[in-house]
Amino acid sequence: MHRALPLAALALLAATAAIAAPRGSAEPFRPSPDEAVRLVRTHRTNGYVTVARTLAEAQRLRPDSFRLAAIRPEQRPGESFTRVHVCYWLRNPGTKALPRCDIGFVVSGNPGHVEPMRRFEGLDRDLQDGPDAFLRGLDRELALQREPDTRMLRAVVDPFELYDWR
Repeated sequence: MHRALPLAALALLAATAAIAAPRGSAEPFRPSPDEAVRLVRTHRTNGYVTVARTLAEAQRLRPDSFRLAAIRPEQRPGESFTRVHVCYWLRNPGTKALPRCDIGFVVSGNPGHVEPMRRFEGLDRDLQDGPDAFLRGLDRELALQREPDTRMLRAVVDPFELYDWR
């Protein structure tokens, strides 16, 4: 009789703990979508400036050609991290453009960690290197938009290029 009471108390305690456990405990390193976006916005780049401040400065200095559209989280089943995409408009003045979402970050939580998806290429690299590098990258992308033949040539030659043209 004395053993039945403690076992029943343990079973009740275990059931209560299972009900009260947070939903995110199954994936302890995957932040919620809002938390992932917050981590990206406050992520300090190699230029010692946050991503949000770098994007705001680019918008302020290139008002005719660059505008932030959205920062969107993406969670895929089976992954223990969240992908966050920075969507923006990049256009030469006087032309129409669709938003692009090719700047991305991989975010994990507990503790929060933000890593660029493409660390060594494109605007991901430039954003990670700080505001000045990001502005130079935007200018480079705009120049390549004006000259599509140069873009095709760069796509072929870049893997073999020893000099970083940034």
